Amino acid sequence: MKLAQQVHHESVFADMPFSRVKFSAFYDKIISKKAICLVARIGDEIVGFIYATLGSYFIADSRPIATVSVIYIKKQIRDTLAGGKVAMRLVKSAKKFAKDHGVSHLLFHVTSGISIANTDRFFRKIGAKTLGGNYAFKL
Repeated sequence: MKLAQQVHHESVFADMPFSRVKFSAFYDKIISKKAICLVARIGDEIVGFIYATLGSYFIADSRPIATVSVIYIKKQIRDTLAGGKVAMRLVKSAKKFAKDHGVSHLLFHVTSGISIANTDRFFRKIGAKTLGGNYAFKL
């Protein structure tokens, strides 16, 4: 929960109050196997996580797809070599999970507004294909 609060407070959604109730529901989805949360540790400290859901493409009969809603690396290490290694480890773990579950596509949604240029550079460097962009209006 501590890292979820950190990503929330850094994101474009920081103007909304963090909800422990919604976080608990998010956690319950993981327990029920409708979603996954992979965490990365350095020693005993959790320094990053990925949250993803399994589903299907909305207008096709196909194998499942996985959608990563959040990939987060603690601010203190994000732009360091250790942060890059944590990010790679999380992506590789998400790919393995996806392959093990017969997933046809692994999608990463980047909507936090945190380190957008670095995130784009990272995903391009590791071979991810750009499908478009995320756009938002604050109302």
